[in-house]
Amino acid sequence: MCSLPCLHTKSGRIELIIGCMYASKTSTLLSFYHKYKALNKNLFAINFAADTRYGNGIISTHNHSS
Repeated sequence: MCSLPCLHTKSGRIELIIGCMYASKTSTLLSFYHKYKALNKNLFAINFAADTRYGNGIISTHNHSS
């Protein structure tokens, strides 16, 4: 039996969505976000702070979906 406390607690995960420009990365991220929010799951999304093309604190696709 392992005595490490991290093995006996709930854990999360980090998923990276990578690809070239216009490869639907943000659309995929928003799809996951809305799905897990609908299931009342705790989550957060991280965006580059200097990406303020469509507003501060907003994750948005090139066609302005958020």
